[in-house]
Amino acid sequence: MIRALKLLMRHSRIAAAMWGALVATSSMAAEPAAGKPVAGDPVVAGHSAVSVEAPPPTADLAAFPQIRELGAGDRRMFVVDHGDTWSMHAESVVTDAMFELWKEAGGPDYVAKVLVNRPYTISVHRLPAARIVDRLLEGYGYTLHYDPSGRLSKVRVYSPQPAQMFKTPRLVESLASWKEAELPPLADSTAPPPIPPAPATAAPAPPPGAAPATLENLSAH
Repeated sequence: MIRALKLLMRHSRIAAAMWGALVATSSMAAEPAAGKPVAGDPVVAGHSAVSVEAPPPTADLAAFPQIRELGAGDRRMFVVDHGDTWSMHAESVVTDAMFELWKEAGGPDYVAKVLVNRPYTISVHRLPAARIVDRLLEGYGYTLHYDPSGRLSKVRVYSPQPAQMFKTPRLVESLASWKEAELPPLADSTAPPPIPPAPATAAPAPPPGAAPATLENLSAH
């Protein structure tokens, strides 16, 4: 009788180990490969639940530098203060007027002993103030003055340099393209919303009376 009980216990352990291996194999077979849809997955606009990604968040417009429109008519220009750099767009605006409008937007003071009344066209993005001044005052003698923080605070113009010839630059970028480059990127509103994955199927319970599958039980066989 004792021998029969031992045989019964041995067969119970073997059955439990086989059941545990069967459950593990079933769980692995039920899991789909990463990025591949399986039957029963919900589909939106041709995308399965495992391949749909959430759209990027919309940019915070309030925290983004704003485009400022200054002047009107033939004195109209657009500037963006990026802190250490500036973006600027103007078409055939007199240079003296450009400096006056730039000052309204937080640009440097402008002092000139001679009139710089030539029309100028410019379309630049994120340039240091000194490089913009160098373009606007091509052919003129001038000095740059900075405040203690290193920001350009004043421009002094003296006289034209006789050896310099000036040619009005052509517009290389439209106002619409310039504005588009300065605006923050927006989220794609046509992207499908994310779909949460289906909950995992619970493993079936072992038969009554079977011992749980452990490494100790498996190693005994």
